[in-house]
Amino acid sequence: MTESVATHVLVPFCNRENKKGQLEVGLLYTSSEDGLNDAVQLTVCRLRCSVQTMQEQELFKAPLYLKATILEANKAECYWKSDRFVPTISARWDPKSATVKLSVFRANLNKVSVYISLGCKTKMAKKEILGKATIDEKSTYSDAWKECLRQPGVTKTFWVNLE
Repeated sequence: MTESVATHVLVPFCNRENKKGQLEVGLLYTSSEDGLNDAVQLTVCRLRCSVQTMQEQELFKAPLYLKATILEANKAECYWKSDRFVPTISARWDPKSATVKLSVFRANLNKVSVYISLGCKTKMAKKEILGKATIDEKSTYSDAWKECLRQPGVTKTFWVNLE
């Protein structure tokens, strides 16, 4: 990335092996003066998984995709979906294009959540979800979420385990 390190806060990474893969994401909250035009933005940076996980994904014989959705009051408001890619142990996305952004009232921030899924569509046109994660104030990543809201304008970069 070409942005200066000073604009990012890195969260310590948990090195435990994850069965479905891990995703590096950047979460950014920007506040407006009146609180009527705040924004929550998620950027998908990269995916990594073990060789064993990649081999399990190959059994579906279908290309994979990532989808990141921002929800407000459990209703999908906007999303980003990657191009399809073959199973791999590591994949990267361009931060300029792998971004989803939601304008929101500050009073509704407690109703906002991010849902990320790794999936594929088999030859029988059946969608398979191979891994998923949720980021909000009640999730495993609540500390990162709260820290992001406490520091508007600072991108919080952290790893998400797909379950």
